[in-house]
Amino acid sequence: MKQRKYFDIFCALGRKCAPEKEFPYEHCALLDDMEYCRVHGAAVFSNTATEYSFIYGNQQICDIVNKEKRFVGIAAVPNTALMESGDPDYFEKLFQNGIKALAVFPDAFRCSMSAADMEQIAESLQRHKLPLILANVANQEYFSKIDLLADAFPELNIILQGTSWALNRYCFKVLERHANLYFDISTNQANDIIELSKKYFEIQRVLYSCDWPHKSMGALKSLIEYADISEAEKDMVASKNACRLLGISADDFPLYDDNECKLDEIAQEADAGLPVTVPVTDSHTHMVSSEYKTTSPIVMLNSDCDSILKKMNRMGIDTIITAPWSGISVDGRLGNSETLYAATKHPGRFLGYSTCNVNYREDLSDWKKYHDEHPNVFVGIKPYWPYQKFELTASVCEEWFDYADKHHLLLLLHTENSDKIIEDAGILSLKYPNITFILAHSGRDYSIAKKNIELAKSRDNVVLEITFTSTTRGMIEFLVEEVGADKVLYGSDLPMRDPAPQFGWVCYAKISVEEKKKILSGNICRLLEKRR
Repeated sequence: MKQRKYFDIFCALGRKCAPEKEFPYEHCALLDDMEYCRVHGAAVFSNTATEYSFIYGNQQICDIVNKEKRFVGIAAVPNTALMESGDPDYFEKLFQNGIKALAVFPDAFRCSMSAADMEQIAESLQRHKLPLILANVANQEYFSKIDLLADAFPELNIILQGTSWALNRYCFKVLERHANLYFDISTNQANDIIELSKKYFEIQRVLYSCDWPHKSMGALKSLIEYADISEAEKDMVASKNACRLLGISADDFPLYDDNECKLDEIAQEADAGLPVTVPVTDSHTHMVSSEYKTTSPIVMLNSDCDSILKKMNRMGIDTIITAPWSGISVDGRLGNSETLYAATKHPGRFLGYSTCNVNYREDLSDWKKYHDEHPNVFVGIKPYWPYQKFELTASVCEEWFDYADKHHLLLLLHTENSDKIIEDAGILSLKYPNITFILAHSGRDYSIAKKNIELAKSRDNVVLEITFTSTTRGMIEFLVEEVGADKVLYGSDLPMRDPAPQFGWVCYAKISVEEKKKILSGNICRLLEKRR
């Protein structure tokens, strides 16, 4: 099978003060993951450099990259590195020892990002034509500082690592102003992020990374493979852009032996960016009307039913179950009408969760007609308490929940790090035994997964849906091991997030093909057959 050359721009190795036991830290584990997912090279930095001593940690990285041909080094440095090391040639010595970028962690190092304070780092990098990595750019306050830094050093290539899709109104504006800014896709998984970057910025500015060991490598590969861009442009995002910035050649990283490939047939189709040939039903999606284009809280473009259908066809997704953004925010009635429009325009491709803003009397009297008149479209309910601020156990929800119980419907429940929500789900799943409670975002992290798993194990009518930007490494395998594949559902949260990473998360998981088939569609189809 054809291999596209992949290079990960940002991977972490080494000890931490308080490691999460689920995540490996040794370079041999990274090499194993790279071989399995067919990622050919990686730029690596040291956790120890950010949590103990940057001098010690950077030396560890130099030792590793001089032994392992698939790695190049990133040195983590504060802006006072020359003073603290006592060596005015410290950066020069790093570059001579396999370092291809300097990374600044403003929070970990408690250091300024001002142009004056970053001058020594910037000038050294500019002399060697190497990039600066600003790590963990997850705070909106960073962007005004990035703006000034990029303006002060226009010849310095700056990689924004860890930018979130939720902050794209900040990110897009600085990208628009500064041609020397680049970003990785590890956390910026906005719907069509690569296509949007090509249209409004340049494809040369987008870089592959999975933020190893935290995220699934295959998940982020899928964001590239299923993007609606040319093969040459996919090559750029996968490796060529990073290699150009680091001053290396993709030819330095050999292909893997196809005879030793461990990917099953589903993973191989995803690896090639092909529509998978097994059934796929996305159990957690949203939409925005083509008339209104986006949403106010976040950028959510190409999010109408026609645009979503094109993406479904590229990936091989047969059906999605949706709750439009209008319905889970201000107007449940509008959401239900948008669902019906999509389902009527594209029969069999769109099903719906009814939406109801329980704060409005007219919503409380409207949802039922959609179920009664269109039972083959409205297959569940979506009480969205985070936006509409109501208690799940409140009396105002009872008629809606009673109806769902009578008709054996699905209930998609947003969960987060809240003991109260899991407690409410436990109460409601006993009160309404015929509702299937889908605990959304169960794959967010291991702490949340364990809480949701505990409830799913104790209730026959509780199942786990995976979606979250974290695409947590090893999570799909963990859920299957703990509750069995029969209780795990594929969901993507599209178009808030692009569906491809969530899809790849399942496709590349180290579970059996039969277990993947259950998660991708078999389980949700079985649950839909319970409706009355």
